[in-house]
Amino acid sequence: MSAGITQCYEGMKVFRDNQGRVRMFRPEKNMSRLNQSAHRLCLPQFNEDELLRCIQALVLLDKDWIPQRRGCAMYLRPVMFSTTPWLGLTQCSEAMLFVLQSPVGPYFKSGYVPIMLHVEQKLIRAWPGGTGNFKCGGNYGPTVSSQIVAARSGCSQALYVYDDKNLWVTEAGTMNIFFLWVTPDGKKQLVTPTLADGTILPGITRRSVMELAESWGECEVVEKMLPLREVILASEEGRLLEAFGTGTAAVIQPVQGFIHEGKSYLFPEEGSGPTSLQARLVKRLTDIQYGEVPHPWSIVLE
Repeated sequence: MSAGITQCYEGMKVFRDNQGRVRMFRPEKNMSRLNQSAHRLCLPQFNEDELLRCIQALVLLDKDWIPQRRGCAMYLRPVMFSTTPWLGLTQCSEAMLFVLQSPVGPYFKSGYVPIMLHVEQKLIRAWPGGTGNFKCGGNYGPTVSSQIVAARSGCSQALYVYDDKNLWVTEAGTMNIFFLWVTPDGKKQLVTPTLADGTILPGITRRSVMELAESWGECEVVEKMLPLREVILASEEGRLLEAFGTGTAAVIQPVQGFIHEGKSYLFPEEGSGPTSLQARLVKRLTDIQYGEVPHPWSIVLE
């Protein structure tokens, strides 16, 4: 079987609001991304609307398993892999697509508290021309070793960089990364690494954060190739205001700082306080997810 060669998946959540209704958050984006991942691996394409309807029927069938508590949800994992009946590396002719689900609590046991990152430039997660911008299983297994290295340094996650000269910032563990800073000419920017070089997963929470921040108009939202030296310089000059990771599991995870070549760079404590941009973003996102505020991103299943 060639099943071990080509495999991709998705991660999404289902929520219960305070009236007991079942809600999904932008599920059409997950369907689109899964199809894109399948295409990259030469797996069969599927009808996104049909798969979403099947998932919604499954969720309603097992809705009693969905926790009705803020911070908890039902995690869904659509998975697709090759089942072509021969050994060898080739385009698959058959594939299996199925969905796993499980009730989950908060991703980090410590809750909404800042974490430290360890800059990892040897055991890199992705590179231009690879599959870093797709949700393939092969992207994540090799990162366990870098997480072990980070833990030995007293950090919770790795901050992946590549290219010995520029140390381009990519992702933090399994999260997209954001920095809120003031430029040398006084402009406030929310900066995140660009998708252009193909090393960054186009996160749905990432996209939602960018769209919310743009709609609020408090800062300029910037996607760019981000060398680590710019982050270090902003930190050293006191211009770095906040840092946080985003993802389906954690939603928004505050970042306290990072360690690079044995030196710690710490960010302002107030950067994750109740009036910070990231605190307000996570509140708005979770309010939407749990139906506390009306929004087209939140879909009620009936």
